[in-house]
Amino acid sequence: MEAIYEDPNLVLSNWNALDADPCRWTGITCNMERQHVIKINISDSSLKGFLAPEMGLVTYLQELTLRRNNLIGTIPKELSMLKFLQVLDLGVNQLTGIIPPELGNLTSLVKM
Repeated sequence: MEAIYEDPNLVLSNWNALDADPCRWTGITCNMERQHVIKINISDSSLKGFLAPEMGLVTYLQELTLRRNNLIGTIPKELSMLKFLQVLDLGVNQLTGIIPPELGNLTSLVKM
């Protein structure tokens, strides 16, 4: 998440793009076989930045919870590519703009 420019609690300090196994990173949950990231939960962490459109590339993501941070900007329409997404929690941030209509294509979504 290069879009995060301030991490005062060092929550993302063990996130390393060169690490082939993100399953050990803070806030990341992988499936049993450790093949796919299925949850990202980084709430209450005082993160400052914006949601990167690349989040839409986490193909098997089922839960994205970034509640109670200081995220700014808009919700990227690329999140609509997350066909398995069941939970999208971006509450209590400083996001602006409309909810992209493309998110209506998320047929697995049960909580937003």
